[in-house]
Amino acid sequence: MFKKIISKFLPTKEVKSYVPVQTQSFHGWLTNIGRSDVAKSVAGVYYLKCSPVNAGIGEISDRLKNINPVFLDKENETIENELTRFLNKPNSKDDFNSILNKLNINYKITGEMYIMKVGITRLMELHVLPSVKMQVSQMNTEEPISFTYTNGSTNITFKLSEDGRYYDNTGTRELCYYHEYNPINNIAGLSPLSSIALEIEQYMSAGTHNLALLTNSIKPSVVLSSKSDFMPNPEQMEQFKDLLNEFYRGSGNAGNYLVTGNFDVTSMAQKADMDYKDLTSTVKNAIFQKLGVPITIADNSAATFNNRQTDQLAFYDDTVIPLFKMYSMWLIGCIKNDIKQSTEITSVTINETDIPALSERALQNLERRAKVGHISINEIRDIDGYEPLDGGDFIYKPASEIPIAAETTEEDIQEAQKWLR
Repeated sequence: MFKKIISKFLPTKEVKSYVPVQTQSFHGWLTNIGRSDVAKSVAGVYYLKCSPVNAGIGEISDRLKNINPVFLDKENETIENELTRFLNKPNSKDDFNSILNKLNINYKITGEMYIMKVGITRLMELHVLPSVKMQVSQMNTEEPISFTYTNGSTNITFKLSEDGRYYDNTGTRELCYYHEYNPINNIAGLSPLSSIALEIEQYMSAGTHNLALLTNSIKPSVVLSSKSDFMPNPEQMEQFKDLLNEFYRGSGNAGNYLVTGNFDVTSMAQKADMDYKDLTSTVKNAIFQKLGVPITIADNSAATFNNRQTDQLAFYDDTVIPLFKMYSMWLIGCIKNDIKQSTEITSVTINETDIPALSERALQNLERRAKVGHISINEIRDIDGYEPLDGGDFIYKPASEIPIAAETTEEDIQEAQKWLR
């Protein structure tokens, strides 16, 4: 009855929602379902919707795309064989670096990596499958009994075979997987974003809050109240709402003023409920730190030339290169038994002189090693991929550093004369 009476004076009007409203906090959701890690679907949303998460992972991926791998045998000699040639072009669309990029995105989002090997009598193709599209099934065993990949109309189930591998029903596709250790779930990875989930939610909520203010509010710093108990009629209320919408609503009316009718205007405190600038800055720092990205790398405004250059080196040394080696060796381990090779790949490294951020330091190290007699000119040229020079295998030292008691043999003189000719 009360609602009917009020509706005569204040007619209801459908309100259009411009910004989605979250009815329950993420922390409350976690508490209610009894899990403390971030589900893969939620982690995927974080990557797509949270700018610092996307930017931090993107900084790592951008550098992985530009690293040329150097495959080494147990003698630390560079090798090239059937396996390395396959890795350089594992399918018609991807090369080695794009495969690492996809692995990095999946691993940094979910703590999991999946690759699908395709072939009948031999390995023909290699594909990375999105972690968020994989579902795991487990019975009373330590290992999962099956994985199901679902993407649109594509649905592939990989079942555990007697030899401990996972094949689809045709036997032409095999799944290999890696899970980051999860102490509460032994069949799923642990998303690196789990420990900063609340910070990510704060960042996203701050953006939603600000968007809602710009889209929906009139001016949150004032209160308009009637000077008397007089209740305006519905027509007057509608006219006043139209004036508010015209002069106050939207970002284009920021700071505008309105003079109208029999109303008092009371200014409220100008201090915001939350300092969004400090909040977003703190959250970005936490996200970048968790991903192993220095803040000066992702935010140019926080960098000077010197500290950015120093942080670039630390970024490669502490994050990019270790991840590059981890992804590469896991990938090699998954396929090395499928391709015949004369020499086994025991490690993967990089040539720092090929990377602009590392080249100056690498050249300084080479120069220092050459001065102390650690390496020869030809060894330096070999590192850069140049042909050896005649006489470049000699290691030269200043004459002042020759011991007084040193003796030059006839063989030494003949070798020197031969080289001079």
